[in-house]
Amino acid sequence: MTHYYFHLHNDIDSPDEEGQELDDDRAALETALAAAREMASEQVRLGSLNLRHFIVCVDGDGREVGIVRFGDAVKISQ
Repeated sequence: MTHYYFHLHNDIDSPDEEGQELDDDRAALETALAAAREMASEQVRLGSLNLRHFIVCVDGDGREVGIVRFGDAVKISQ
C-alpha cells in the first residue's frame, strides 16, 4: 500500500496533512473523484458550484498522481 495526499484547491488552498493508505494510483484517483463529487454536492446544497475547484493527488514521495477538477467530476446537462 502507498500513502496518498489529497490537496484541495478552491477559494483557499487546503493541503492534506494526514492522507491515507491506498492500494495504488488508480484507487487514489477514484478516492479523489469521490471526494470532489461529495464536495461539489455540498456546494450545490448551499446554492452554488465552482467547477474550477480541484484536488491534486500526490503520493508519499510528493509525485503528482493526478488532478481531479470538480468540472470533470460531474456531468452537467440542460
